[in-house]
Amino acid sequence: MFSKTTLLLLALLSCRCTSSLLPESQRVADAIGEEINEALYSYEGVGGEEDLRHLDSIARLASDPKIPAHLLVVFGGWGSCRPGPYGQQMFVPAMELGKTAYLISCFGKYRRIAHYYTSAEPRALRAGYVDELTAAVSEAAAAAGAAQITIIGHSHGGWLAMQVAHRLPPALHIQKLVTIDPISAIKCPPSRLVNWYYKRFSGLPDDHDCREPPSDVTAAMRRDLDRKTGVWANYYQRETFHLHSGEISEATLNKKMDFSGSEAERYLSHSRIAADLRVWTELKTLRPMEKI
Repeated sequence: MFSKTTLLLLALLSCRCTSSLLPESQRVADAIGEEINEALYSYEGVGGEEDLRHLDSIARLASDPKIPAHLLVVFGGWGSCRPGPYGQQMFVPAMELGKTAYLISCFGKYRRIAHYYTSAEPRALRAGYVDELTAAVSEAAAAAGAAQITIIGHSHGGWLAMQVAHRLPPALHIQKLVTIDPISAIKCPPSRLVNWYYKRFSGLPDDHDCREPPSDVTAAMRRDLDRKTGVWANYYQRETFHLHSGEISEATLNKKMDFSGSEAERYLSHSRIAADLRVWTELKTLRPMEKI
């Protein structure tokens, strides 16, 4: 959680940088500063329930009784509880995949509190973290009689998808695991953005925790995910140069997504990839592969 003092510092760094900065760097700083300020100021606390109820409405409208029992699990990243172009935007194309049961989860301001709904209890808003969400996925699958599960996560939600999928019992078949620019919620918390501003504008080297796949998902965990999933698709970008993931060798499919537009638009690629129609169109036709 950012204090008012931290927000003021962030605003000063993003809008009143030293004259040694190049003009293009100044524009980039202004753009990301506006994005962060919009995210923090427009979303108070862990969630207005009206926003989250809207999320539940999206999911309930998408249930398709013609599809065999299949649980869809969607984990949004930090700030995804809030509506808007960089909040709940990934949930609409996710629900268009059409499953009979669902669990949808989003983060508000706090990286260790995720809010979620399930099709088993569509009016019950709950909160938890890795262990609670793992149990919730198991319960939702049992309640729906789901023989197969699709798990999708973006950013911190991609990290959460990997953590939950690793902990699920082998009896639950994960047909698809989809990580979209996954970032560790432990190694790269929201407060790291402030540190990045300070280091970048002070000429100090930054670290790599926000510019790589989650390093706290160990090689053993990744091998386990490879074994227990029908297909693991990993999508990532590198145009948000201080916040991006990368290739994961154990994934079945790795795809780097490129973005066009202005410098500021490309700079927001970490957010844009969550709702990129190229990703969601491909997911509709993605099929599990035979494991040797």
